[in-house]
Amino acid sequence: EGNVVVNTLHDVTIAEINAGHTLVTVPAALYFRLVDVRAVAYGGACAAVTTVDLKVGSTILVTYAQVNLTQSNLLDLDDTGVTALANGASFTAGAVGDDVTVIKAGSDVITCTGVRFILSYVLQ
Repeated sequence: EGNVVVNTLHDVTIAEINAGHTLVTVPAALYFRLVDVRAVAYGGACAAVTTVDLKVGSTILVTYAQVNLTQSNLLDLDDTGVTALANGASFTAGAVGDDVTVIKAGSDVITCTGVRFILSYVLQ
């Protein structure tokens, strides 16, 4: 009984972020629930983009401001420049079968190589 927390690491290139990239493909009978997420830019600082966003289905769970996506700056959920949904809503389960993706808001991400996401979640 209970849920198993899955921990994964994803290196997402700026080309993948700019196009929208699936981190977790959620099976049709299950739903995704975020436990924790960290992000760190690698290969330089991210520029031009407004935010890099983690979403499930059409719901944006966490946003990372470009100004804070500097090389090697590990961003936790409670850090400046990281915004989660109010009242813990980022930890509410998504709809059944909704995949988890990374997208950009604003201009395309430039200058860094990518963003590494350290993701902890439950599939229920």
